[in-house]
Amino acid sequence: MILSLLMQLLLAIVSPLWKRTSNRLLILLIWSAYFLSDWAAIFAFGLISNARLKNPTSPLQVDQDLLAFWNAFLLIHLGGPDSITAYALADNTLLMRHFVGLVVQIPAFLKIFVKTLPDNKLRVPTILIAITGTIKYGERTRPLYLASVENLKKSVVKSLRLHLKSNITRPQGASTQSNIGASNNGQDTPGKRLEMASHYFQIFKGLVVDMMPEHSQLLGSRNSFLNNDARETFEILKMELKLL
Repeated sequence: MILSLLMQLLLAIVSPLWKRTSNRLLILLIWSAYFLSDWAAIFAFGLISNARLKNPTSPLQVDQDLLAFWNAFLLIHLGGPDSITAYALADNTLLMRHFVGLVVQIPAFLKIFVKTLPDNKLRVPTILIAITGTIKYGERTRPLYLASVENLKKSVVKSLRLHLKSNITRPQGASTQSNIGASNNGQDTPGKRLEMASHYFQIFKGLVVDMMPEHSQLLGSRNSFLNNDARETFEILKMELKLL
């Protein structure tokens, strides 16, 4: 339990640095914690599930109510911290492993919990923690499904169609492109940069799934960026990457 908790704390604190560091030692630390966190939680889950009282009169008797509570708590650990869901895009292919884990671990917890009823003094907090852990575990499994290459491509295609349709149906004189271009003639502000970044992100995010923008969109973005200075251009690109 302590090892599992330490891995969770380590990931919560260090994993935000994963996107902005080139330190190999730190990357190795995050990678190790990412994989060890699941292993530690599942191993602890297995130990609790297999716990049996060999001698009820022994002073080392295990508190079954506490075992059931820790089992519920481990469901939250299996959900992982909010700061990292997958270490790399390839981890999304492990969706079924997490889904099977969700399907298997919950009945295992229920089996232990039911055996402690009706005398379980911790039944209320155990139930609340179990509900939270189930939601947390589901929250981790769902984005892995949505971020799979196939679903990501469908999402991007749908988004690009909506973006293109909104530009076509926009009233004359109120087009996004003209508004974006006009921002270069006025004072440069973070709001205008974000507007440009959001606009071009909708166009170029198709590159993630090997979809090239239309020729007219490429020319439009080229002309717009040629009118910007280098500092403003890099600020816009940085915002686009953050959106991605």
